[in-house]
Parts: sequence; structure tokens; C-alpha cells
Amino acid sequence: MSEITMPDRSGETRWHDDIESISDLIDNIETWHDRRNVSREGRSASRIWFRGHSKTYSGPLRPKVHRDDFIARAGHIFAALPDAQPPLILERHLLKEFRMAGAHHFDAKDVGEVYFTAQHFGMPTRLLDWTTNPLIGLFFAVKDRAHWDEDGQLFVMDALKVLPDITSVPAAQAQYTPTGILTMRDNRIKDAVGYSFWLRPEPILMASGGMLTTLTIDPLIVPVRPDNRPGRIGQQSSCFTLHEVDSRNRVNETLDVFTVTAARKQRLLGDLRRLNINEYTIFNDLDHLSRTVCDSFGLA
Repeated sequence: MSEITMPDRSGETRWHDDIESISDLIDNIETWHDRRNVSREGRSASRIWFRGHSKTYSGPLRPKVHRDDFIARAGHIFAALPDAQPPLILERHLLKEFRMAGAHHFDAKDVGEVYFTAQHFGMPTRLLDWTTNPLIGLFFAVKDRAHWDEDGQLFVMDALKVLPDITSVPAAQAQYTPTGILTMRDNRIKDAVGYSFWLRPEPILMASGGMLTTLTIDPLIVPVRPDNRPGRIGQQSSCFTLHEVDSRNRVNETLDVFTVTAARKQRLLGDLRRLNINEYTIFNDLDHLSRTVCDSFGLA
């Protein structure tokens, strides 16, 4: 399993308010920058990522293929293959079906496009959703009527802090270790995604003792921005952490979570709609357009 966690802060004095208004959201983010020593300079906004949950999220931050229910199901289906990473095998079978049956909706030859599209339409992958827009993160924390009686959560982090400190990486690994947010076109992302489609990356050869040896690259949790295209990915200011096969857990010292007060969720949703953050502007399809129009007239 590969997860992003925050350090132990059990002894820390509470420093932020619950989110009951848009101004609370802004104030908390401002204070978070100071408390976690995260710069506001330059293009720092692109590295500040948010993730909203409609209820208290008791588990660690993992993509679907690393969650307990997926692992258990994979183990049941592929019980005869205990040494063959059943979750990876199940992910591959699911992606094969998605790619084959949905080929007329995307470029099926581009496994990167297939993979990121699959994530956005609910398929289990090694991607975990984030957004660079805090209002969109808040929207996902308040939009589900079924959870209006429960507090929601909004996570925030500096995405670069999921990467290892480059000064601590062995010299042979350093040139292959990311130091910034990658795109879905970077070779490392292509290799990591391709592995979920049975495509093995080209080996990296290095000279050692007059001989060529294969360099093994340590798997990581990698921050990645997809191509900004019309549709959900662009509308949601989407970004992802890609949890490479066999990547280890990563403590992000900047990761924090704010509580979104249950009693204020409906009011917050109304405020977001007045700021043009609604089902249609988020999902950009006709189903959500009709829902948005009906909601505006009080029709469920």
C-alpha cells in the first residue's frame, strides 16, 4: 500500500477555524502558509493542492487500487497468484476492459490519455485526485446531500513535498528523481502508467566496473498535472498524485486538513454556486447542466 500521511501533530495547539464560510476558507489557507512555512511567492499556487471529502475520512490518503476493499477483492479473485501482485493484475484487467469498450471516446492508443480518463470516470487506478482550486475542493466537501448531516473535510498540501529531498537521494538515482511537478507526457509518468497496461519501461543502463548494469529506480509517489483539455479534467483544475507500483508511504510535513461544518454545508453550496462553482461548471456535461438548472429553481 502507498499512502500520503501527515506527521504526528497530537501535541499541537489548534490554530485554524472550522470552515463555515468562504472567508473562513481564505483565512485558514493564509494561516496555513505561515504555520507550515509554505511560500506564497512566484507560481507557488500551482503546487498548493486541495482535496475535499463529504464526510470525515478515517483512512489514509490512498488511490483506489491501494485501498483495503480493492486489495481484498483482488486477493479473492487471484488467490492462486499470491506472488503476482493481485491488485496490479486486477487493475490491468479492468483497464483492458475500459480501453477496449470505451475506445470511441478517447485515443485508445495513448495509454496516458486512457489512464487519466479512466480515473476521472471512476475506474480504480493508482491516481489520487487533487485540485489547485480551493473552491473546487470545498465543493466536493459539501455537494453530497446524503452527507449534509456529517462534517466534511478539506485537505491541503504543498505537492512538491511528496517528493524526496534530492540531497538525500543516492547519486546514481538523482538524475532520475523528480524535483518538480511532472506532466502526463514526462517519460517517468509514461513508464509508470504503461506498467498498468503490461508495458515494461526500457531498462536504464549504467557503467560499473567496466560493465553495463541495469539501474533500478526507486518507485515514488509523484505529483503530476494532466493535459488541460475540455471536459472534467480542465474544469476541475485537476492534478494527481501517481502512486507508482511498490512505492512506499510518504509523510508530507505540509499536509493539513480543515473541518467543513455540517450545519453550514447547504449555505456553503449556495455561496459556491453564486461564485459559479456548480455541478455543470465542475463536470461539464448535459446531465449536470440539467441538474444545475433544476436546482436553481428548487427542484431536486
